[in-house]
Amino acid sequence: MASIQISLINESTLLTDKELESVLPSLQTQVHRDFAPVWGIDADLTFVPLGGKPNPDSWHLVLLDNSDQADAVGYHDLTDQGLPLGKVFVATDIQAGNQWSVTASHELLEMLADPEINLTVFTQKTQGKVVIYAYEVCDACEPDNFGYLIDNVLVSDFVYPTWFELFHQPGQTKFDHCNHIQKPFEVLAGGYIGIFNVSSGNGWQQAVLEGERLQWKTRAPIGSRRERRNIPRSNWLKNKPVTTARTISSNQNIGIKSINNQIPEPKKRPVLEPITSGQQQKNREWVVCLQNALNGCGLGPLVLDGDFGNKTSTELKKFQENLKLTVNSIAEEKTWSALDQHKKLPYWLYRWPTSLGFIGIPGVDTMGNVTVAKIQEATKLIGSRPRFWGRYFLGRDAEYKRALENKVLHDHGIRVIPVGRETNVINGNYQKGQEIGKIHASDVLATFGEDYLVTQGGVFYIFLDTEPAPQPALSTEYYLGWSKAIIEASSQVRFLPTVYINHGDNRTAQALKTAMTQGAECYGLWVANYARNTTSVSLWKDIQAQPAIDIDCPVLIHQYIGDVKDGIYDFNEINPYLDVPESLVLSRLILPPAS
Repeated sequence: MASIQISLINESTLLTDKELESVLPSLQTQVHRDFAPVWGIDADLTFVPLGGKPNPDSWHLVLLDNSDQADAVGYHDLTDQGLPLGKVFVATDIQAGNQWSVTASHELLEMLADPEINLTVFTQKTQGKVVIYAYEVCDACEPDNFGYLIDNVLVSDFVYPTWFELFHQPGQTKFDHCNHIQKPFEVLAGGYIGIFNVSSGNGWQQAVLEGERLQWKTRAPIGSRRERRNIPRSNWLKNKPVTTARTISSNQNIGIKSINNQIPEPKKRPVLEPITSGQQQKNREWVVCLQNALNGCGLGPLVLDGDFGNKTSTELKKFQENLKLTVNSIAEEKTWSALDQHKKLPYWLYRWPTSLGFIGIPGVDTMGNVTVAKIQEATKLIGSRPRFWGRYFLGRDAEYKRALENKVLHDHGIRVIPVGRETNVINGNYQKGQEIGKIHASDVLATFGEDYLVTQGGVFYIFLDTEPAPQPALSTEYYLGWSKAIIEASSQVRFLPTVYINHGDNRTAQALKTAMTQGAECYGLWVANYARNTTSVSLWKDIQAQPAIDIDCPVLIHQYIGDVKDGIYDFNEINPYLDVPESLVLSRLILPPAS
């Protein structure tokens, strides 16, 4: 047991207790495994849910909505026992396109390294030039793209004590955990450091990298460690009882994750019951949600038509009976809760009502190989870090290159959409489809490793690329062969055949629809429809993401703009009505291994 105890406290409207608690093991691993051996400082973390009481003798790491709220809820600088207190502003992170888990990691490590926010390093590089550096261990390498993954949770990079020691020569030793920094006091692009220039008399200032030199930055945000460094400790305030937490409206549009976390709790969902013939049906989309949840639990299968008739009523009664609930064919709080918690089929996806107003998780696809520079440029264009990247397999000149791309994508926490590119033969026969399908699946297995894919969940999409005229249209026979080969490619990994299709390509849409009536499996579509001219993601609109012909499989991804930056990038978003709260679509894309 470590001498330092830290309570991880949820006071944000944007995170459920489950979401926050799920990152605790990764934060704990970072402290025990990575930070403590280098810095000699260890701690044990404990999760405190909403309304819970933290250990009074523990330090606090509190997740709030935004920096202005830090004062409104009474969270200031010390616990009520006068112990260290760190703050993470979830809404502020989301608005900036950052991962709150990285900020939580950042604040946790900096609180451990400098709990009083008073440690500094004195330097005198030249005669008369005295500079004092703040003893902050994550600021210099702060941006998300320099972080790393622990069990699929992105955490912050941090500097080693050697970063503060001028006598080390570049490349002589390790200066940060991820080895991005090559010399003492180096600040990475997007990072910063607090500097007190003794000779200038201007007090504490923030310095950022612009070009090759450090430049002064504007004042520190309200509630941050940087702001507290400017305030005498005698003016620090102890924590007050929380009375106004979770006050932000669920309808307030403050970013992707904040909106998508507003799935109504079971008690706030409509109570659904069978309707009589001729009665005008209300909550049709919620009935579709109910039917889909029953299918996911192994009932039915029910057609997702929004009709709460005899078939839906019968299957709901079966579910209630199996779980020893009141058998009344009414979907109320207890039934909704049971549906949420029940184990689902491996290929199942959420289908939430589109009236909830969600934004999709952003992603990119390119012909060329993924590089750090492309990730940084795409991030600026989208306004937040892409979470997935489409790449070709069996793509000849555009082929995914394991040696070049695996580590880059892994280090940035970006998943791969594997796409089979051979569009010139998709009008072929069944045998040709089987032949190419085997090659596509074999290429994915060889690139990432079958055993590795098993450890990552073992269920992944492979998309068949189709293009509009003048390219050949998909034939029914080809898809029957291709999809069968994809499904049968591995006894250990379950590949789910899916299709990339242009919104207006009726030829391919009709062939796919016919193939499915003949028994072919298709688990989703990636629809290209450049209905928006902006590069940033916005509220998902079903009408923009649907193919021209109705096909009985979900739209997983919408390619909403293409040929950005002279044709380098296409930008996409995952259908958020299928992807929250568990990110099932994203989890069925491949996070490459680190090498």
